[in-house]
Amino acid sequence: MKKFVVIGIVLLFTMSFLTGCASSRKAELEALQSQVIDLQGQLAQVQTEKSELEGKAATLRDELRGFSEREKIQLEELNQCTILRIPNKLVFASGSATISSQGKNMLDQVAEILEPYPGYEIQVKGHTDNKQIKPEFQDRFADNWELSTARAVNVVRYMLSRHNLDPRKLSAVGHGEFLPLASNETSEGRARNRRVEFYITPGQPIKPLSE
Repeated sequence: MKKFVVIGIVLLFTMSFLTGCASSRKAELEALQSQVIDLQGQLAQVQTEKSELEGKAATLRDELRGFSEREKIQLEELNQCTILRIPNKLVFASGSATISSQGKNMLDQVAEILEPYPGYEIQVKGHTDNKQIKPEFQDRFADNWELSTARAVNVVRYMLSRHNLDPRKLSAVGHGEFLPLASNETSEGRARNRRVEFYITPGQPIKPLSE
């Protein structure tokens, strides 16, 4: 009799254990299924955001392309970066970093295109030919590097003063004569080298330093 009681107790514990295992496995399965559903939702959201970003990028490129065709200036697309090249003569007088009225109109058009796209990084780069600064301008600019930097900075300052652009997304740099597009041995080549460039690339969200 005691033997049967022991067997019954063992069977009862075994059944309880198996039932507990089954319940535990069911709970684990339900948790995994919930995680899969969450991941599918996150993936769908990422795909939607990616499609929206790709659509905006295509629209921005189309607008910049239309502007470059209207104004007959060069546009280059390099991977995710769009490079807009504006000859210096359309923005500045010779040897000067002061923006002309024609240049202001040109920069206003560029800024108006960029305003609806606050997520983009915009780097303004100034370039010159290899001719020395004329004596009448040497009291303001020691060399072409200084002139090209002043021009880039003035472009950024003007655009920020007149348009709703994020200053954290804009930067200015001067390269002087050191990154030519063409030979400086001809007047045509020097004219190509005197330019202001906009490097426009998708940027990353800016987070506070405290995060």
